[in-house]
Amino acid sequence: MAVERTFAGWMRTAFGAIGIGIAFHALFGEFDPPYLAKLIATVFILLGAVLAVGAERRACNSFSRLNAHRIDELPQPRIRWIAFAVATGALILALALWLLHAPG
Repeated sequence: MAVERTFAGWMRTAFGAIGIGIAFHALFGEFDPPYLAKLIATVFILLGAVLAVGAERRACNSFSRLNAHRIDELPQPRIRWIAFAVATGALILALALWLLHAPG
């Protein structure tokens, strides 16, 4: 269960980084030059994607070192699916941040 809790902790950190990126862009979208807020927000969002993939790698590495007949483990494909879904969502969000224009 410790591996799952650690994975969940890293995923919370990834969501936190993504949330900081969204909040930064929402609060400081009127920076001068205008691309600066997008750039800083993108860095945090991409950091969230990297954290999600890194969490998956660490969890799968930890599971591979455990003796599976003695533990009840979360299936690794599900962990991969969760991590890569979060990373893909973060990448799409970062792309949308640059492609979509604010009204006005």
